[in-house]
Amino acid sequence: MTNLRRMTKGDIALVKKWNTGGCDFLIQWSDFTSPLTEAQLEVRITSPDHHVFIIEDNSVPAGTIQVFRINQAKRTAWIGCFLIDASLRGKGIGSQGLRLAVSYAERMLNINRIYLSVYEFNIPARKCYESSGFKVVSSGRRTNGWNVLIMSKDTAR
Repeated sequence: MTNLRRMTKGDIALVKKWNTGGCDFLIQWSDFTSPLTEAQLEVRITSPDHHVFIIEDNSVPAGTIQVFRINQAKRTAWIGCFLIDASLRGKGIGSQGLRLAVSYAERMLNINRIYLSVYEFNIPARKCYESSGFKVVSSGRRTNGWNVLIMSKDTAR
């Protein structure tokens, strides 16, 4: 069974361990700067503007995801910092964690539209997002030259 729980300071070392791909990998899953530090993660998990979760599979930490950029007036939010432990990828844990994060935003934050961004070349992530009902709504190019897709999904409300 997959579930979400709020990330704590005790999870920081684990999240740093999952970030094994260097600067380019870090850019793909988060907006943190390289090298990833405990201070960056601690600021994020203590921020009232970020709802940071550990994705657990059968009570075992498997990844991280957050809901942020919450706009109550427009009832929108963003999903980001979505990372699954490399040894657990391809098992549906990420898709389940994503669905739980969207459900959380809908139920707990009264959000009716969720956004996320993904680099065009990140095919596995795109497939995960598309299978969860996200659609491409715009695209652009980041300063590093990578093409980025903005995707969104209306919640069930």
